[in-house]
Amino acid sequence: MLSSQEAETRSPPAVSKKSSSGIGHMFKETLRTMVRAIPGGRKVVEPLLRDMRLKFRRWMWAFKSDGGQYGIENNLLKLDPALIEFYPPVEFAYKSFKGGAMSGDWDLSNKQFDRLELYEAFDQVCKHKTKTWQETSYYKTKIQHIEAGQEFHWCRTREEFDARCDDLSAIYESIAQKGYKSQTELGHDPEHEIAIAIGRNGQILFSDGAHRLAMAKLLGINEIPVLVSVRHPKWAAFKAQLLEFAKTQTLGSLYQQALHPDLLSIPAEHGCSDRFKIIQENLVPQGGKLLDIGANLAYMCHRFEDQGFDCTAIEIDETYLYFMKKLRAAADKKFDIRFCSFLDDMEITQQDFEVVLALNIFHHFLKEEPDYIKLIDFLKRLKANYIVFEPHLTDEPQMANAHKNYAAEEFCAFVMEHTGMNSKARIYQAHDGREVYILSR
Repeated sequence: MLSSQEAETRSPPAVSKKSSSGIGHMFKETLRTMVRAIPGGRKVVEPLLRDMRLKFRRWMWAFKSDGGQYGIENNLLKLDPALIEFYPPVEFAYKSFKGGAMSGDWDLSNKQFDRLELYEAFDQVCKHKTKTWQETSYYKTKIQHIEAGQEFHWCRTREEFDARCDDLSAIYESIAQKGYKSQTELGHDPEHEIAIAIGRNGQILFSDGAHRLAMAKLLGINEIPVLVSVRHPKWAAFKAQLLEFAKTQTLGSLYQQALHPDLLSIPAEHGCSDRFKIIQENLVPQGGKLLDIGANLAYMCHRFEDQGFDCTAIEIDETYLYFMKKLRAAADKKFDIRFCSFLDDMEITQQDFEVVLALNIFHHFLKEEPDYIKLIDFLKRLKANYIVFEPHLTDEPQMANAHKNYAAEEFCAFVMEHTGMNSKARIYQAHDGREVYILSR
């Protein structure tokens, strides 16, 4: 708890992809021709061409998105109030901005919400009950303004402000006993929810509704409704890119859910929460080094980092890499990212992992004999105590004419043979019939 002198006042108000366009197809063919024409082109030129290709895709996404509005249609989110740590130098009222883009450096603020006089007062009076309202810095500051002739929350006298403070205490106790209610549930204007602003990298900042946010944070409420008042244009553009990328996929959706409150409305083929929950409940280790092979958007690394694991995501697709890095920054996560084929990553197999996630990935290397041989070599070099393994279904069209096409139990035996695992437990079956196993020593 902060001393009164330290408190601050508030600011003033893997699915196959569609070709995105004929131009995109021509661009890819041109790149391939260039690589073939240059001696040693794959090693020398491919990194540069990969970067050019990604920049071209981003340009196409921006071109196709709803210019000015960035494809943003939903400003009502639900999130954990603990995610709201800072507030900008000015407050953005929702009724004035309604989720619009606002440029500038307002999102770079390091002003902490829990250093506000108001937050400290709720902590002292309502949570720990160490002071009365009249003894708090917050009360003394507001009374000075009222006695100077300023109206504060419709209070013009000390008596009116005392009554308001009593009402705030009553609201705090009501939330503690009955839970947090939305403005709609309370019969109030839905545009009076707590408002937030979203910065350029996805950081979530407080914008309006400080009293209710302070109560929710101090009471440990884990989810509240909020309205997005403004988004930084760079974040709005990133969201538009992710939306457009989802549209280019065969099912018109992401493969994995993007883990940011402002991105959860983007459709995803796999929510992944069911698999994560089952895996987490069945894993013996509660921490240690974890490797996610073919991480996609790194959903599992986000979730397992929250559980205390030291995670590494490995991914070979540069588009997923781009979004993965952005999402890692937005969630302030620390997991490592490796951009390469796991079959060729000699450094990975020099490390000791507690857990390796191989979800719907190894079957891609059964299709051709050279990859099959490399997979065996990788498994022999892999050092892990647990492998969470999801095999494919043998009747999938992609496995027609594959070099090998193991059934689930047979595939588990193959992995166990080459990794030295001696125990197998089937823990889950997805709606599409695929099964998840935990293999262990």
